[in-house]
Amino acid sequence: MTRLQFLCVNHRRWIRDNPDVAARTWMQAYSRGVELLDEYRYARAARHAGAAYETADIMLTQASPPGAVDLRRFCDSGLLLIQSLYLLGEAQLAATIMASALGRLDGLLHAGCDRRSILSGCQRLQQFAECPPGDKLPGERPAPATVATASSHVH
Repeated sequence: MTRLQFLCVNHRRWIRDNPDVAARTWMQAYSRGVELLDEYRYARAARHAGAAYETADIMLTQASPPGAVDLRRFCDSGLLLIQSLYLLGEAQLAATIMASALGRLDGLLHAGCDRRSILSGCQRLQQFAECPPGDKLPGERPAPATVATASSHVH
């Protein structure tokens, strides 16, 4: 399977090398993805959600150990990406992202990360997977301010 990449090599390196700005980068990408999804611009929403998802994954890797906010950020981004892809008619790709996110959470669980936060993320992903096909957007997407710890200014 080909690995999806939403961030260019330089941007990915910049986020890895500057963890202090990663939260702002995530906030910007996630917020824009939510806006675009609400505007029915699914392809652009998927690109921004994918950038947020990759950024959140980088942040998980850098956190030692990842905390509840890191895990919530990762799951929120994954759900936004999955929703965007599903609404684009890319159900198989959405399922691939779902499996990838669950696999990442499983690895973190086995590594001893916060069990409650991981299981909460798994439950949220599972609820999305179990929705009837016409109801793929269960509940409300959380506002980014509820999971971010940094200001929203990005260079």
